[in-house]
Amino acid sequence: MSRKTVKLVQPDGSVRTYDATGHDIHIDQPLSEILINYRPAGSIVDKVFPIVPVGKQSNVYYQFTQADLWRIPDTTRSQLTAAKMVDFNVSSDTYYAKNYALATGVSIEDAVNADEVLRLRETKALFIADLLTLDWENRVAALVTNSSNVGTVTTVASGAWGAFETAGPLVDIDVAIRSVRGATGYTPNRMVMGWDAWNAMKYNKFIRQMLFPAAGGAAGAGIPNTQQVANLFNFDEVLVGGTMRNTAAEGLSISLADIWGPHCLVYYAPPRPSRETPSYGYTFRWTAPGIANMTVEDLGFDRRLKGNILDIGFYQDEKLTGTNLGTWISSVM
Repeated sequence: MSRKTVKLVQPDGSVRTYDATGHDIHIDQPLSEILINYRPAGSIVDKVFPIVPVGKQSNVYYQFTQADLWRIPDTTRSQLTAAKMVDFNVSSDTYYAKNYALATGVSIEDAVNADEVLRLRETKALFIADLLTLDWENRVAALVTNSSNVGTVTTVASGAWGAFETAGPLVDIDVAIRSVRGATGYTPNRMVMGWDAWNAMKYNKFIRQMLFPAAGGAAGAGIPNTQQVANLFNFDEVLVGGTMRNTAAEGLSISLADIWGPHCLVYYAPPRPSRETPSYGYTFRWTAPGIANMTVEDLGFDRRLKGNILDIGFYQDEKLTGTNLGTWISSVM
């Protein structure tokens, strides 16, 4: 296959030549490397819905009927008779990896006047990467905090966890764990909660008594961290969604709101995600040669705009793949 090249005019008037495969753009490797393993402060979305790489933009994933897999048949066989025939039912669903992308520009004026052009490009690349991640987290949080998207909902009195001396998050979470296990056979191994819910839980008298016992059964002076709470409930991880978003329209004063709300989700997600492994939810990320995957594409110097355009994008679909594997504890604050 013949190789194509593309010539890009730089702000200083020089010309750089790049190999181009499929489309005439340049992958900015230094900026792309900055985004590897990059996650904005407070973002937890990639842990709530683990990423599963897929080779097709749209495809089918299979869902096995758990009742058939866990029902124990009569396995005895009489002499000279065939073994009992068993099988299981399979259903399917589809995903479609949409293209989520944003672009920004570095004007020729900024490029010439900036003290450090590379740092300016890095800042702008991280800016649009932040916005893409914020949008991704908002989409997943909207799915998770919808009571119709879990197997069961545990309801407590609004604001109940804020009563540090009397509230019962220990019981509420235990009920949620038992609910998922009783419905699916899988013991939840993760919990995600909004910042307000976590802030109330960590000061709860009964949790602090168990983790920091003092004389006479009182709570000690310690305040637990997420790992200590995870150990208390035998979770692999406790996630706190501290990300906020500006709900005001452009041009108006900032108005911040918590993306995850005052809620708590108890759920199961596998240690090694794959399309064949049950999980409350998955992020299907389409990856293939030539397909942008949170890489920085430099579209070159645009003579009309008088600047270089940086483009970042990825293709994915966030899917609830096992709603019964999650229980939602709503409005604890």
